[in-house]
Amino acid sequence: MNIFKKLFEKLRNSKERRDAYVSAQIDILIPFQIRALRKQFGLEQKDLAKLADMAQPSISKLEKAGNRANIETLKRIANALDVALIVKFVPFTELARWSDNFSPDHFSVPTFSMELEKVEKQGIDNIHSISGTSRTDSIPKHAASESTARLPKTGSYDQQMNLPIDQDPIPYLKTADFKR
Repeated sequence: MNIFKKLFEKLRNSKERRDAYVSAQIDILIPFQIRALRKQFGLEQKDLAKLADMAQPSISKLEKAGNRANIETLKRIANALDVALIVKFVPFTELARWSDNFSPDHFSVPTFSMELEKVEKQGIDNIHSISGTSRTDSIPKHAASESTARLPKTGSYDQQMNLPIDQDPIPYLKTADFKR
């Protein structure tokens, strides 16, 4: 019996069991990702704490399964490492597949500067091939005091945001009303 069939058999008749499954996956996978990223960048907990303007015990707590991080804390970690953060709602099969395939030893996320370097070499049309890049240097290239990473301006992004092609999207992201 494959993993999805087993999962659906267990979850079929119990909303409480489904809720517990989702909660357990979040409680386990978030700490594993934080620890894997910290190690990918060659950082000690105290180094990540300094970059994220947090205390080292807070990083230690975040890396332990069962400790819940709020979205603001996750954004601070993402900003400190110069990586993106996605929080999205998905079907159970996608969560199960992602959980089943996740390995902290093989988890890798390129920083924005790493992506930019690839884009400059390969062209923006090959942006989809960037993920999974392994990190070669140990500390994120951005300065800890850099407050906001700039987004690349592509025609499709500017068109989606209804911005003039030369308009900086950052102020609009802070104030835009996304209800349409």
